[in-house]
Amino acid sequence: MKSISSEINEIKSEMREHILQTSTQLAEIKDIVCGLKHQHTLCCCDMKNNLKDVSSNSESVKTQMCNMNEGLLKRWQSFSESIENQMSKILTQQTISLNKFMETPTRSYEDISNNSSSNAPKTNSTQNKDQSSNNENTNDSSSVVSEIQKTPTKDQRSSQTVTRQTLIIGDSILKGINKSGLKTDVDVLTCPGKKLHEIQSNLSRQIATKYNNIVVYAWGNYAALGSARSTLYNDGESLILDIRRKSESCAVYLCTACPRIDTDVLPLNESLKRTGIDMTARIIDCHQAFVFGNGNTARHYYHRDGIHLNAKGTSALVTAINQQLPITRHGSGKASVNEHPQIASFTNRSRWQQGNKCTVCGLRNHSAEDCYRNRWGAGGYSYYHGRYRKYRGQR
Repeated sequence: MKSISSEINEIKSEMREHILQTSTQLAEIKDIVCGLKHQHTLCCCDMKNNLKDVSSNSESVKTQMCNMNEGLLKRWQSFSESIENQMSKILTQQTISLNKFMETPTRSYEDISNNSSSNAPKTNSTQNKDQSSNNENTNDSSSVVSEIQKTPTKDQRSSQTVTRQTLIIGDSILKGINKSGLKTDVDVLTCPGKKLHEIQSNLSRQIATKYNNIVVYAWGNYAALGSARSTLYNDGESLILDIRRKSESCAVYLCTACPRIDTDVLPLNESLKRTGIDMTARIIDCHQAFVFGNGNTARHYYHRDGIHLNAKGTSALVTAINQQLPITRHGSGKASVNEHPQIASFTNRSRWQQGNKCTVCGLRNHSAEDCYRNRWGAGGYSYYHGRYRKYRGQR
């Protein structure tokens, strides 16, 4: 019995401890709840004050706007009244002048009619003289008016003297174009390292209205930086729209990019052609002028870097543009890479065989046996200019 009573006492003591702990925890929870309630009340008070401030500010803004509107209405009414008064004054002056102008010939006619009974032959002669003088005056005035219409104004004279025909604008690929071989009304503007949006900033309204044709070649920097097709499409669209906004009569030509050794330009050319189709711009296919029939690039048109054009490459580029838009003085447009000279053969066959198509490079005027690719392809050897040497050019 003693053991049971001792256990009961222990349980009672534990229960008392738990009750004390729970009571303390409940007291802490009550304190926390009271603090939250207090914070909530403070926040509500702050919100109410802020709302009052906002409402007061909005009312002040409304009053200011009403005052401004009233002031504008008063100004507009005064302006309209002043315009009406001025127009009424102008109309009254015009009516007065017209009445005076209409009164003067009637008086002269009445005078002539009154004097006609006494001096009939004299009046006839005077009337004939007056009619002849009036006819002379009208002829003189009409001639003066025609001369005034024929003589151009200052703006027309400036437009006649300043108007050019064609502008070729682009990146550093156009740097080698010789201006002496072009027509007098063709200008070349190079923007090295620039893209279309930068070229668009350089094309001011005076430049756009100065030319009838604008040829654009500025795709090399897009290919070098690996830009997406969408950026090229958007830049080309904005450039064409800007040119047409400044000059509606200006025709835009887009040149396709020449091949490069560092990247593939075919995707950019496809997006460029799509831009030309969507924006109804004309496309000049410069890429095909630097590619053989089998798809390989004509490396003899480039410098050693494989990016910039040499003198022959620049000539081929100008020829490609000249086929679509005449820009050269005496060029016939026949100098193309598709008719390049081939090396002489060992045999007695003629150097040129007109009409024959080569099965190696796909070009005409020579056979596969005379093609230089069979002799210099892949680092082969050729007997050329009397000595046995190795070709170190393209593969």
